[in-house]
Amino acid sequence: MSLEQARELAEQVAGEIAREFDIRYRWDGDHLEFRRTGAKGKLILDEHRVQVKLYLEMLLMPMRRPIEKAVESYLDEAIAEAHA
Repeated sequence: MSLEQARELAEQVAGEIAREFDIRYRWDGDHLEFRRTGAKGKLILDEHRVQVKLYLEMLLMPMRRPIEKAVESYLDEAIAEAHA
């Protein structure tokens, strides 16, 4: 997948996650930065991988794993659909 295709895919996934979890996001180069009350992070794209960094405040720490699984699920599904 080209970097441009990955960026389009990330935009699609970010839109879905933003609607479901009330998250605001914006692009800073090839980094998609996202934020909501109690959480912030970034999705970093390069030619070979997608990296997600997530920072949670203490109140959301018990939800860390479910949040990680949701992000992974969205990305896995979107990548599979893009390759279909």
